[in-house]
Amino acid sequence: MNTYSLIRKKIFLYIFIFLTINCYSYELGNGVKLANSPFYMGGYFSLCYANTFQGESAFTVDDIALMLYAQKNQWRFMGELEVSDLYEKQWGTNTSEQLNATIHAERFYIAYDVNSYLSTTLGKFNSPIGFWNLMPINVLRDTTSSPKITESIFPKFTTGVDLSLFPEDNYQVTLLLQGTSDLDVLLHDDALYNNFDIDQHLGVGLRYLNEEWSFSANAGNYQYRLDNTRCSYIYGGINYIGDTWRIMGEIGYKSSDDDNFDKAGGYLQVAHDLQEKHTLILRLEDTKEYAIESEDYFAIFGYTYRPKFPIAIKTEY
Repeated sequence: MNTYSLIRKKIFLYIFIFLTINCYSYELGNGVKLANSPFYMGGYFSLCYANTFQGESAFTVDDIALMLYAQKNQWRFMGELEVSDLYEKQWGTNTSEQLNATIHAERFYIAYDVNSYLSTTLGKFNSPIGFWNLMPINVLRDTTSSPKITESIFPKFTTGVDLSLFPEDNYQVTLLLQGTSDLDVLLHDDALYNNFDIDQHLGVGLRYLNEEWSFSANAGNYQYRLDNTRCSYIYGGINYIGDTWRIMGEIGYKSSDDDNFDKAGGYLQVAHDLQEKHTLILRLEDTKEYAIESEDYFAIFGYTYRPKFPIAIKTEY
């Protein structure tokens, strides 16, 4: 057993002992408060079972995450370690079983609210692009799957600086600056925890919000770390949140230096609360990959049951 593995096992043992001793102070959804400090410790996990109804099925321990977060006065902190696809078992033609216990740095940042007009964030954080990407925890979303364009148009994470301006109550302007590799490269140079392996990113965004409607527009440029290929993107979305209805739509386009990564797409998702705790979802998607001249369009039907926040039982077809 190498030193890194031993240290990792000891850390999780200490965390388990701490949570066991302090379980009386735990409140579901709010984490465990660390003594009299402003820090809280929490986490989440998700399990997934899929069946093609053609003799193929799979069970996956999808995400297990440990979070440390705090807020005091104008300061905020978030640290999140995650193991993705920890365990997967497949049945059918390709029967297999695999275990992946690699720990990744998903988020690790410090934020400071200078005043009511300016906020700064430093570290690794979810890129504030569109709407879907700002809902990083799967259990809080209406559906299990994510729209394909949220994985293929822009980087899900930014390691750098985010400046957020609030010129008026309903407006937010963001500026993203990255000039280094993803934070997770420090731990795993060959298993990066981001959808794109980049070392530069410049992005701007505008967001408008009122009581029910919100609009978002983003544009940016980023560079791949290994071959210096550059990509540019534009992205836009609209979101409506009513008493029992939620409507969300986003479109995006990405171009690259050599045209090999050019993609476009969009989706429209409608969610309706049948009654408290029960939600029906319909999502229509269309994506295009120009290099291979392919177009993919489909519909997703979903149902979500939330017996108690933040627990969610979700199914999709």
